[in-house]
Amino acid sequence: MRRLQSITALLLLLAAAGGLYQLAARFPAQWDATRNALNSLSPASAQVLAQLMSPMVPHLAEDLWAMLGGAGLVAQARWPKADPLLLTRDTVTLPIQINGKRRAEICVPKDMPASEVEKLVLADEDVIRFLGGVTPKKLIVVPGRIVNVVI
Repeated sequence: MRRLQSITALLLLLAAAGGLYQLAARFPAQWDATRNALNSLSPASAQVLAQLMSPMVPHLAEDLWAMLGGAGLVAQARWPKADPLLLTRDTVTLPIQINGKRRAEICVPKDMPASEVEKLVLADEDVIRFLGGVTPKKLIVVPGRIVNVVI
Protein backbone atom coordinates (compact mmCIF):
# COMPACT_ATOMS: atom_id res chain seq x y z
CA MET A 1 0.00 0.00 0.00
CA ARG A 2 2.84 2.39 0.84
CA ARG A 3 4.36 1.84 -2.62
CA LEU A 4 1.05 2.71 -4.26
CA GLN A 5 0.85 5.94 -2.24
CA SER A 6 4.36 6.91 -3.36
CA ILE A 7 3.46 6.31 -7.00
CA THR A 8 0.27 8.34 -6.59
CA ALA A 9 2.20 11.21 -5.00
CA LEU A 10 4.78 11.13 -7.77
CA LEU A 11 2.08 11.18 -10.45
CA LEU A 12 0.43 14.15 -8.75
CA LEU A 13 3.76 15.99 -8.77
CA LEU A 14 4.13 15.32 -12.47
CA ALA A 15 0.57 16.47 -13.08
CA ALA A 16 1.38 19.69 -11.23
CA ALA A 17 4.16 20.33 -13.69
CA GLY A 18 1.51 20.65 -16.43
CA GLY A 19 3.51 20.67 -19.63
CA LEU A 20 5.94 18.04 -18.37
CA TYR A 21 3.07 15.67 -17.61
CA GLN A 22 1.48 16.15 -21.04
CA LEU A 23 4.69 15.54 -22.93
CA ALA A 24 5.70 12.62 -20.73
CA ALA A 25 2.29 11.00 -21.30
CA ARG A 26 2.71 11.32 -25.06
CA PHE A 27 6.33 10.18 -25.17
CA PRO A 28 7.01 8.21 -21.97
CA ALA A 29 10.18 6.50 -23.18
CA GLN A 30 11.80 9.47 -24.88
CA TRP A 31 14.26 11.58 -23.00
CA ASP A 32 13.93 14.44 -25.52
CA ALA A 33 10.29 14.92 -24.56
CA THR A 34 11.25 15.27 -20.91
CA ARG A 35 14.04 17.71 -21.75
CA ASN A 36 11.71 19.80 -23.93
CA ALA A 37 9.14 19.87 -21.16
CA LEU A 38 11.75 21.03 -18.68
CA ASN A 39 12.72 23.82 -21.07
CA SER A 40 9.10 24.99 -21.11
CA LEU A 41 9.06 25.29 -17.29
CA SER A 42 10.73 28.14 -15.50
CA PRO A 43 14.01 27.00 -13.90
CA ALA A 44 12.72 27.82 -10.42
CA SER A 45 9.57 25.72 -10.83
CA ALA A 46 11.56 22.83 -12.29
CA GLN A 47 13.93 22.96 -9.30
CA VAL A 48 10.97 22.88 -6.91
CA LEU A 49 9.66 19.84 -8.80
CA ALA A 50 13.04 18.13 -8.34
CA GLN A 51 12.97 18.91 -4.61
CA LEU A 52 9.46 17.52 -4.19
CA MET A 53 10.41 14.37 -6.10
CA SER A 54 13.54 13.71 -4.06
CA PRO A 55 11.97 11.71 -1.17
CA MET A 56 10.28 9.32 -3.64
CA VAL A 57 12.79 9.04 -6.48
CA PRO A 58 16.08 10.39 -5.11
CA HIS A 59 18.36 9.33 -7.97
CA LEU A 60 16.14 10.85 -10.64
CA ALA A 61 15.70 14.00 -8.54
CA GLU A 62 19.47 14.38 -8.11
CA ASP A 63 20.03 14.03 -11.87
CA LEU A 64 17.28 16.54 -12.57
CA TRP A 65 18.70 18.92 -9.95
CA ALA A 66 22.17 18.74 -11.50
CA MET A 67 20.75 19.21 -15.00
CA LEU A 68 18.97 22.36 -13.82
CA GLY A 69 22.15 23.77 -12.29
CA GLY A 70 21.16 23.34 -8.65
CA ALA A 71 23.93 23.94 -6.11
CA GLY A 72 25.08 20.87 -4.17
CA LEU A 73 22.73 17.96 -3.61
CA VAL A 74 18.97 18.26 -3.85
CA ALA A 75 18.68 16.36 -0.56
CA GLN A 76 20.61 19.16 1.17
CA ALA A 77 18.73 22.05 -0.42
CA ARG A 78 16.25 24.09 1.62
CA TRP A 79 12.71 22.75 1.30
CA PRO A 80 10.55 25.06 -0.83
CA LYS A 81 8.02 27.29 0.93
CA ALA A 82 4.45 27.53 -0.28
CA ASP A 83 3.07 30.91 -1.33
CA PRO A 84 -0.34 31.26 0.37
CA LEU A 85 -1.60 33.55 -2.40
CA LEU A 86 -1.08 30.80 -4.96
CA LEU A 87 -3.02 28.29 -2.86
CA THR A 88 -6.35 30.09 -3.14
CA ARG A 89 -8.77 29.19 -5.91
CA ASP A 90 -10.63 31.74 -7.97
CA THR A 91 -13.17 29.21 -9.21
CA VAL A 92 -15.28 26.49 -7.64
CA THR A 93 -16.82 23.37 -9.19
CA LEU A 94 -20.46 23.00 -8.24
CA PRO A 95 -22.22 19.65 -8.57
CA ILE A 96 -25.71 19.87 -10.04
CA GLN A 97 -28.35 17.54 -8.63
CA ILE A 98 -31.61 16.96 -10.46
CA ASN A 99 -34.27 15.42 -8.20
CA GLY A 100 -31.58 14.40 -5.72
CA LYS A 101 -29.25 12.68 -8.20
CA ARG A 102 -25.98 14.17 -9.34
CA ARG A 103 -26.29 14.75 -13.06
CA ALA A 104 -23.73 17.41 -13.98
CA GLU A 105 -21.26 19.95 -12.66
CA ILE A 106 -20.20 23.45 -13.60
CA CYS A 107 -17.13 25.51 -12.85
CA VAL A 108 -17.92 29.10 -11.85
CA PRO A 109 -16.06 32.04 -10.30
CA LYS A 110 -16.01 31.79 -6.52
CA ASP A 111 -17.89 35.03 -5.94
CA MET A 112 -20.54 34.64 -8.66
CA PRO A 113 -24.04 35.65 -7.51
CA ALA A 114 -26.65 32.91 -7.16
CA SER A 115 -28.81 34.44 -9.89
CA GLU A 116 -25.96 34.13 -12.40
CA VAL A 117 -25.29 30.55 -11.30
CA GLU A 118 -28.96 29.74 -11.91
CA LYS A 119 -28.72 31.08 -15.46
CA LEU A 120 -25.62 29.01 -16.17
CA VAL A 121 -27.20 25.87 -14.72
CA LEU A 122 -30.34 26.23 -16.83
CA ALA A 123 -28.17 26.79 -19.94
CA ASP A 124 -25.98 23.71 -19.29
CA GLU A 125 -26.35 21.00 -21.97
CA ASP A 126 -26.52 18.12 -19.48
CA VAL A 127 -29.17 19.87 -17.40
CA ILE A 128 -31.25 20.64 -20.50
CA ARG A 129 -31.00 16.99 -21.55
CA PHE A 130 -32.09 15.68 -18.13
CA LEU A 131 -34.91 18.21 -17.82
CA GLY A 132 -36.31 17.10 -21.18
CA GLY A 133 -38.18 20.35 -21.76
CA VAL A 134 -39.78 20.38 -18.29
CA THR A 135 -39.57 23.66 -16.36
CA PRO A 136 -38.03 23.16 -12.91
CA LYS A 137 -40.32 23.76 -9.93
CA LYS A 138 -37.46 24.94 -7.77
CA LEU A 139 -33.77 25.75 -8.20
CA ILE A 140 -31.72 25.96 -5.01
CA VAL A 141 -28.18 27.35 -5.09
CA VAL A 142 -26.01 26.84 -2.03
CA PRO A 143 -23.14 29.25 -2.79
CA GLY A 144 -19.81 27.49 -3.20
CA ARG A 145 -21.32 24.06 -2.48
CA ILE A 146 -24.09 22.62 -4.67
CA VAL A 147 -27.01 23.36 -6.98
CA ASN A 148 -30.29 21.44 -6.61
CA VAL A 149 -32.89 21.36 -9.37
CA VAL A 150 -36.35 20.05 -8.48
CA ILE A 151 -38.69 19.08 -11.31
